Amino acid sequence: MIFDSLGSNYTFKSAIRFLLATGNKQDSRQLKDYLNQKYRGQSELYYRGRGALTEALRRSGARSVAVNGYTCYAVEQAARAAGVAVVYVDIAENKYHFSISELQAAFKKQAFEAVIVQNTYGQSIDIAQVEKFCQERKLALIEDLAHSVGGYYPDGREVGTVGDFTMLSFGRDKHIDVVNGGALVDRKHAQSQPRKLAKAPLLTRKRDRLYPIISWKLRRILFPVGLGGVFQKLFQGLGLVVRASDGAVCDDRSLPDYRAKIVLAKFRVLETDRQRRLQLCVSVGRQVESGDNPIRLPITVEPKKRDQLLSKLKRKGIYLFDIWYSTPVYPQRYMSSSSYQPGSCPRAEAVAASIINLPLHINVTEQKLMEISNELK
Repeated sequence: MIFDSLGSNYTFKSAIRFLLATGNKQDSRQLKDYLNQKYRGQSELYYRGRGALTEALRRSGARSVAVNGYTCYAVEQAARAAGVAVVYVDIAENKYHFSISELQAAFKKQAFEAVIVQNTYGQSIDIAQVEKFCQERKLALIEDLAHSVGGYYPDGREVGTVGDFTMLSFGRDKHIDVVNGGALVDRKHAQSQPRKLAKAPLLTRKRDRLYPIISWKLRRILFPVGLGGVFQKLFQGLGLVVRASDGAVCDDRSLPDYRAKIVLAKFRVLETDRQRRLQLCVSVGRQVESGDNPIRLPITVEPKKRDQLLSKLKRKGIYLFDIWYSTPVYPQRYMSSSSYQPGSCPRAEAVAASIINLPLHINVTEQKLMEISNELK
């Protein structure tokens, strides 16, 4: 069986290694040193990516920030925690991210003091134009690498090396996945003293330890016999599994040392994995830019047929229901809490109604991806 999420970055062996992993302060120091050099700034390690984003927004001094109108609620959650208002900007035609045109139009309508670039799905935008726009207006530029770590912009610069701040997410289903984790690289205040962050609660850390092996059992043992959904809800009810979009920003909590060790190891093989993902896209006839690092492969279908197609795939043991993003601000259960105004980003809304993501994680082969792609034709 194939899933688009549910711990699919883990095999049985890697889930056991994660469960038993150890680390020390030196591991965290080594990761910080690596990030400092790679992204040319001062890094801090956080328990969640949204915690790092919250701190970036605080340090920016902005009162309002431009955000892609096709995104995860975690971005708005971080902005709220930092006391920053969100200005949603519609995506460009045939793209999943705004371009300079949409950004300029949004600024004329409602000025903002910072810009978050997220390179949705790992598809890099024309950063040079956005950088110039921000510099001319003295706007803080924040690069959110949740979808795009390891990628390159069209001008050849690595994603994460351009703005005032870089946020990295090491959460579930990301390129670098340690269940929960994040980092902030500050190039604006590179000489500042790092914050002192506390450990996350013990139960939270233990729950994350268990997630890879629990999700493996769900995928490989329980779903094949028709019990996966029942046990997934049971584990959620018991607090053993928490939905990825839920929870606090954890802007005052640190990344555990053993996870820092794993993150650094995964950075070492990130380029190899990027090439694997690019090859998967090519295998199903999709053109991708050589600098991209696709986290998922988005395709659009007729909105009225999407549920039917997903159900068809489910009958074949292919679960693609965790769609990034089926609403402009995802997941749908947070739309009512969001400041997003329906109708304000029509292109994003149209894409959200028609998108399906093809998985590109390590458990997907070219043959399996072609099988999924053919079922959607």
